[in-house]
Amino acid sequence: MDNELINIQTNEQGKQQVSARELHKALGIKEMFRLWFGRYEDMFVAGSDFTSVGLPTVVNDGVTIKW
Repeated sequence: MDNELINIQTNEQGKQQVSARELHKALGIKEMFRLWFGRYEDMFVAGSDFTSVGLPTVVNDGVTIKW
């Protein structure tokens, strides 16, 4: 599909996945990503429902956050 709002990837098991950061941006959410995602993190199982990339993330104010 050429007009995707966000990139959809398919893993080795055939599950479709999207980046939470891309979803956050595409939805136009004004709240900081870590606060928005943090509210929902307990609803999902790490490694099953989501995978943390574990890389440092530079946010708008230039501060590097390590997850």
